[in-house]
Amino acid sequence: MKKFTKILGATLLLSTSLSLISPKDTQALSGNEGTYFYYTPAASPVYKSKSYGAWKAESKTMHGPQKMSISEKVKTSWSVTGAGEISRGSIKGSLEGFFGKDKTITVKSEEYIPKGKKGTFKTRVVYKNYTQKYNQWFTTDGHRSKTGKTKTIKIKKKYNVEGKISITK
Repeated sequence: MKKFTKILGATLLLSTSLSLISPKDTQALSGNEGTYFYYTPAASPVYKSKSYGAWKAESKTMHGPQKMSISEKVKTSWSVTGAGEISRGSIKGSLEGFFGKDKTITVKSEEYIPKGKKGTFKTRVVYKNYTQKYNQWFTTDGHRSKTGKTKTIKIKKKYNVEGKISITK
C-alpha cells in the first residue's frame, strides 16, 4: 500500500513537472505561467477495520449423513486504480495508474452433515479498510506551496477468502 501511494504521488508530481518543461523554461519566467493544483500523500494509509463480502455458494454439495471435508483453491485478484488531473486554462490533463495482483488461496472447511440434510460449500471475501490523507499543492509561476486543503480517500483492499459449509434441508 505504501508503494502504491508513493508511486501515485510521484506520478502526479512527475506529470506536473513534465507539463512544465518546454523550450520557454530556459528563458526568464514572464509571470503568465499556468496554475496547477495537485495532491500528494500526506502520510501512510491508516488501517480502520475489516469488512466482508456476501457468502457465495460454490459448486460443492453433499447429502448426509456423512462428514464433508473441503479443501479448495480459490483464485482471487485485487487491484487499485488511482487518477489525477491537472488543468491549465481550458486544457486538462489526466493520469491514471493501475496496479493489480493475482493470488491463489487454499480454503478448508469440515462439517458433519446429518441424515436428510444437504451441505453446501460457501466462500466470502475479507477486506481490510484503510484511509489515506492527501495534501493539496498549488503551483504557479514555477513556485509551489501547500494550499492547506486535504483530501481523505477510503481504500478497500482484498485481504483473504473465508470458507464454510452451510447445512440446509
